[in-house]
Amino acid sequence: MSEKNVINLQAARPSIRRSRSMQEKVDRAMRWQMDHVINDICLSHGLEADYARKVERELKRYLVLRSILPDRDHGVSTPVDELWHKFLTYTRDYADFCWSIGGGFIHHDPTPSVAVNTVSLHMRYGQTLHDYKEIFGEEAPNEIWPIIPYPAVGAHCG
Repeated sequence: MSEKNVINLQAARPSIRRSRSMQEKVDRAMRWQMDHVINDICLSHGLEADYARKVERELKRYLVLRSILPDRDHGVSTPVDELWHKFLTYTRDYADFCWSIGGGFIHHDPTPSVAVNTVSLHMRYGQTLHDYKEIFGEEAPNEIWPIIPYPAVGAHCG
């Protein structure tokens, strides 16, 4: 992608002001118990528990981000998306989690794998990384949110 095609998200979006209610959402999300989901994904995907806990933190942060900024298009990393899929299978727990952090049910809208607009996917993913830094005050961990997230087909958008 050439530099002229890159959108400066910093200039395109106003800064997100951190608030007490935002911090309360983050705190509620981080306290949410989902051991059964973590155990399930460890068994079904052969993940190490330490790694699954890192992904859990990032899923919770991603869902808080979606709750705070519901009108923005956000892409999601593959590890976070896989845990999100697992969490969605526990429908009552997932719905309760969404309502507990405010903003209502957070829908998962998968991107079709046919005729995917790669530039759009990268922009959505870039929006997530930008908003993540604004909300949480740090870069998203590269281990869970890689810099080059997707191949041309089979990408994920939440």
